Amino acid sequence: DRFMYLPSLGFCGLLAVSGDRLCRLRIRSRRLKGLCVLAAGLFLTGLGWITFQQCQIWQGPDALWAAVLKRAPDNSIAHNNLGERRAYAGDHAQAIEYFTQAILLDPRNKEAYYNKGVSLTLSGQYEDALQLLNQALQLDPDYAKALNNRGFLLSRVKNQPGQALRDLDQAVRIDPLLAEAYNNRGLAREQLGQPPGAALQDYTAALALRPDLAEALYNRALVNGEKLGRWAEAISDLSRAIATDPGYEEALLSRG
Repeated sequence: DRFMYLPSLGFCGLLAVSGDRLCRLRIRSRRLKGLCVLAAGLFLTGLGWITFQQCQIWQGPDALWAAVLKRAPDNSIAHNNLGERRAYAGDHAQAIEYFTQAILLDPRNKEAYYNKGVSLTLSGQYEDALQLLNQALQLDPDYAKALNNRGFLLSRVKNQPGQALRDLDQAVRIDPLLAEAYNNRGLAREQLGQPPGAALQDYTAALALRPDLAEALYNRALVNGEKLGRWAEAISDLSRAIATDPGYEEALLSRG
């Protein structure tokens, strides 16, 4: 709609000038005056109704993208964005359907591959998720979020921390503000048996970017407590993790 503001200026200006001149005319017939007033009222009412209907589209992202899809059912971006909304709501089954359609409509839509991979991961379909992330990275080898998620799967699901570390190193080089990549890299370092200080540095970097990242708090607590004997710092991190996510069972059990 915003793209119509400037193009509409000429039409609206012409309409205003015409209305002003019409109002200045001396119309002797009362009936004609009444018809003019009625016509103007109906015109303004119609515009008001159209405006009201259009405003419904802007109630939120779901309504907006549903309206886009209704007008352009072959729009890959709309399918992808609606999928993101369904994934955000926790409905990954429907989200996957939207992402699949987005890919069919535009096989070069890297966001759709990535998003489908994330929803598949959260649905426990790890092999399929890895395949989708590989496809996203074929389209864009520097796609930091996809590198991070593939690193996560390689480390925690495939038990390939060496390959995971390469992905995660590349992810943080490309996007130094991606907190989750530092957290996942810390886990990969631990799997590889690197000195605890290396993983601790990654968890701390993740928390510098996102102080509310409960998993990084929990992971740092484990390193501080179990490997370095810093129990006061560990308990502090566990308490912060629980405050951020009161249902974090591992943190609750570790704190005791």
